[in-house]
Amino acid sequence: MIPLKRIFVSLFLSLLLAVPAQASWMEARELVDGATQEMVKLLGDPSLKEESAFPQLFDGVDNVLTPVVDFDRIARGVMAKYYRQANDDQRARFAGVFKNALVKTYAKALAAFSFDRYEIVKNVKPSKKPKKQTVKVDVFGVDGNKYQLIYFVLQGKTGEWKITNVHMDGINLRQIFKNQFAEAVNGRKGDIDQVIEAWADLVDTSPAKGS
Repeated sequence: MIPLKRIFVSLFLSLLLAVPAQASWMEARELVDGATQEMVKLLGDPSLKEESAFPQLFDGVDNVLTPVVDFDRIARGVMAKYYRQANDDQRARFAGVFKNALVKTYAKALAAFSFDRYEIVKNVKPSKKPKKQTVKVDVFGVDGNKYQLIYFVLQGKTGEWKITNVHMDGINLRQIFKNQFAEAVNGRKGDIDQVIEAWADLVDTSPAKGS
């Protein structure tokens, strides 16, 4: 039989280890919740859903996402093995083009979606890596349909949390863009410059557009 004292010590240590992990998740949760609230507030203006107002909508979405999303890290993951082959100028240009296209794609998808409410799912399994957290959000449309978004949030060296990927109903968005980039490079015989120049059009015509 295991001594009672050892059981108490084990429980105490497990609680000590769980507290930092839960605290880290709460920080990641606050980041996601705050950004979601800002996005809901933005979409509360019906005039922004008119196509003529899309430039203002793009600016609004950009202002919400830029502080909370690590676009450079995501772009690097999308380029994958081609990131090492690219020069500094190509990397910087793709990061900018990728961000611009992603913001516009996301904004258009939001404009077409009839939002009702959202709920952040309670965290029942603390991450083994406190600096890497996932935050699940259930989004409900006015038609009653529910969609689940899983945000992958990473804490950087400066302590700042950033979103680095999103899964939507099981679909890995970064993986979709990664596959798309690889196919585009192969289709253009390895010409990364051509892919960068055409990326906005490639994204607009892809299923990831969500419309």
